[in-house]
Amino acid sequence: MGTVRVVVYGPSTSRVCKVLWALREASLPISVERDMRRPAELRAEQSYLALNPKGTVPTAVFSYGEDNGSADLVLNESNTIVSYVAQRFAPALYPSTPESLALAWQWMEWGESSAAVPVSAIWFGLVRGGGYPPLPDAKLSIERDDSGTAMVVNGVPTRKLLEVWSVLEHELQRGNGAFMQGGNLTIADITVGVLAARVFALPTDQLGFSPVETFPSAYKWYCRLLERDAYREMVLPCAGATP
Repeated sequence: MGTVRVVVYGPSTSRVCKVLWALREASLPISVERDMRRPAELRAEQSYLALNPKGTVPTAVFSYGEDNGSADLVLNESNTIVSYVAQRFAPALYPSTPESLALAWQWMEWGESSAAVPVSAIWFGLVRGGGYPPLPDAKLSIERDDSGTAMVVNGVPTRKLLEVWSVLEHELQRGNGAFMQGGNLTIADITVGVLAARVFALPTDQLGFSPVETFPSAYKWYCRLLERDAYREMVLPCAGATP
């Protein structure tokens, strides 16, 4: 198979960055192109809605033909794209048994369903200084105690971050490897790995606790992610974090 052309639609949101991270980990030659227009701009184009009637981002268009001029596969939903990219182009990321695959999907879904909103709402408020969801009319909302510590950010109590990230901390404490599923990075690490860049970029002085000290196992795991070129290049810029 020659070089595959992939067009990724959407600005550098956490969901787009996880797709870019997976593509960067690929062991086969891939040419990645970006259309970084915002979802509202993309939805205004009928050509985009023809690709993705939901009008969401990311959308990934894979072209395999000799001239790479026609789309052979169009996917949306970030976890679906990551899973496909891993199985097709980065097999080391794709769990090898039905059982390990199911366990990986548990963490991919947990990242989106349980962790993404509290992490992102607090991160947008304390790091970006904006409201959440990050829409043009979103207004920043922070409730502080008498010492100035943020107690509620964009409608999310900061204690919710403690509750959610403690689940990951517990899983990593009882694990027996460097990553979520042992000694190798897999798709189980991708969604939560993107969120980790946001958690460990939060300002301790406003948060009232140190994520590094509160979640030591998660922080060690995060440091291992930082050793990967793909993670540093594709994830850190969208998290406002530095290695």
